[in-house]
Amino acid sequence: LGSACNTFMFDPGNSLTFKEIIIPGYGDCDFAINVWGDSMSPLISKGSIIICKEWKESYIEYGLIYLIMTSENHRTIKYVHPGSSEETLTCTSENKLHESFEIKKKDILKLFLVKGCIERIT
Repeated sequence: LGSACNTFMFDPGNSLTFKEIIIPGYGDCDFAINVWGDSMSPLISKGSIIICKEWKESYIEYGLIYLIMTSENHRTIKYVHPGSSEETLTCTSENKLHESFEIKKKDILKLFLVKGCIERIT
């Protein structure tokens, strides 16, 4: 789900309207957001809603799915694995038609652990 957006939506001072909802079992999460693209299909489909929690640890738990926000205001949802060097991470899609790529750790603005997914059927 290599979707790009401006990180402005995550700025608490912005003018966007948010609605608080309660989803049982996800009380520790920070937000839910719509998904675009097909790189995480069929696990996470276009139009689904992912439920995220900001990753505040000093380490990265590899093999999990994260929403990655870069310093260039891009976001992508990927499995995260060690990179080819200490300075990089490898980002992998569920959909094997999308190639893995590396990202420099210094380019990551924020990481959010994807803790759940809501599928839309209408």
